[in-house]
Order: sequence, then C-alpha cells, then structure tokens
Amino acid sequence: MVNLIPVRYNKLLYPYPIVPRMEEIAGHFDKSAIKPEMPFSLHTEYSNSSRKWSTELIQQFPEIRSAVKDDIPKLWYSSEWAIEFAEFVRCLCNGHTPTVIEIHPPFKDYSSIDYLFSIYPIFENQIKSLYPDVQILIENRCGTRYKGARFALSTYLNLIDFSQKLDSMRLNLKLTLDVPQLFTAHGILDKNREKMMPLLDHLKAIRHNIYGIHLWGKSDGSRKIAHTGDLNSYFRSCPEMKSDFLKGLHELLDDGFPRYFVPEVNNFDGKAQENLYSIVGDLTQSDFCFV
Repeated sequence: MVNLIPVRYNKLLYPYPIVPRMEEIAGHFDKSAIKPEMPFSLHTEYSNSSRKWSTELIQQFPEIRSAVKDDIPKLWYSSEWAIEFAEFVRCLCNGHTPTVIEIHPPFKDYSSIDYLFSIYPIFENQIKSLYPDVQILIENRCGTRYKGARFALSTYLNLIDFSQKLDSMRLNLKLTLDVPQLFTAHGILDKNREKMMPLLDHLKAIRHNIYGIHLWGKSDGSRKIAHTGDLNSYFRSCPEMKSDFLKGLHELLDDGFPRYFVPEVNNFDGKAQENLYSIVGDLTQSDFCFV
C-alpha cells in the first residue's frame, strides 16, 4: 500500500474528501517572516536563481551573504554557514515550530556529499535543540541558473551514494524525492523514456530513506515552464507511458510507510487548481492512498 500525507501547496485545495495535514511555506533567503495557518513544512533556500539580499534579517548573517555566485546562494559552504543557517531558520520561524524542514544540496564546484555530511550535523544539532520533533528532509535538485557546476545530489547514483552514507550515521536527515527533477537530471522526460522504469527500480534499495515526494508538470508550448502543468504534460507524445510511470512509482513506494506529498504546482498558466486535481486524480486512480 502507498500512503501519502497531503501537504498544502500555494493554498490550493485537494479534491474532496482529501484534507491536507500541513502546508508548505517558503523559507528562502529573501524571506523575512512567515505566517503559518496550520502545521507546516519549511521549504528553505533552493538556489535556483539570484536573491536580492535586501531584508533586515539576512543582514545578520555575513557568512551566508558572502557565500554567493552571481547572487545565487552557495549552500552548505562552511561550518560557519551551517551555524548561521540554523539561526536564520530560528529567526524566520520566530516562535512557530515546523513539523518538517526541507533543505537542499550544495554545488559540486566547492562541495560534495562527503563535505555536506561533515558540516550538516552542526545544523542538525542546533535545529533539534530548538525543535526536537522536527523531521529534516533533503531534496534532490537539478535545475538552476548557477553556472559552472551541478548539484551534488541530483542523479540516482548520487541518491544511492547519499543513502548508503546516511545509513552509517546517526542523523535525523531523510530524503524527499523530487521525481521530475530526478528525471530531468537523466533526460528522461524529454527523451530516453525507456530508462524511466529501470531508474525507479534502482531506487527501491533506498526507499527506507525516502520520506517525501514532490510531483508537478511542465506547461505546454514552445517553452516548457517547470511547476506548471499536470502529469500529462510529460507524456503528450506517448500517453501510455503515464500509466507505466504511475505503476513504477507505486511499486517504488509500496511499503505502507506514510510519506509527505507536495504537489509543487504554480499558477503561471492560471490552471494550478485544475492541475492539482489532475495529478491527485491520477494518483488515486492508481491506488495511492491519502492519509
């Protein structure tokens, strides 16, 4: 059985009778305050593009502000960075207690999975002293405007390496699997679709460390826009592949363990609510359960 914990994204409604258990709140470096309306998952800086660095809050963190390239944050840059990052989260939450904190990996030009593990415990120790029950998740990343290097946690081999090293450590950290970003890292959604099922099969060995998933589509048209569209947007030229994908994802997660589900659908095309209904409908019709 595949059990998904529905997380509200962009205040969108789930189809009846699904009721979200928490909401995702943006916590990137240009944010200075949050106003949660329910239990929440804090989605921290993800280094897709440049930041303004103009808030009073971020001025308090010189190591974070100096660790940039073309104003794009360099995540997990140093031990001092990890210390400041934990303090940034505390200040941003300002008395609100997150249920989940999502973090993101560093870039390969200055870091690695091993280096991340060498400084991440500093952050976790501070965070767990503040929020003892919080679950920290790290998301695989692919797309970015950062030039000259890719993320250290992007491909399925990165994920397997990360999981194996995580198994040897006593950490609160787990994975949230952004499925479209993983497929993008392997060029699967644009071509090479025959590699989709083997890729999902590879991840079964590490599913014990997968505590969440993200799903979203890309808009149609001459320029594909991420986080805009439903699952059909990936399979227009071969609709039969959608059922194969849903079957493979079901088999990957079919262990009864409840995982956080974040439908990262934005409203650039004015169809966010419609797209969310479509994605959730595909999942429920494929025997995914929302709990």
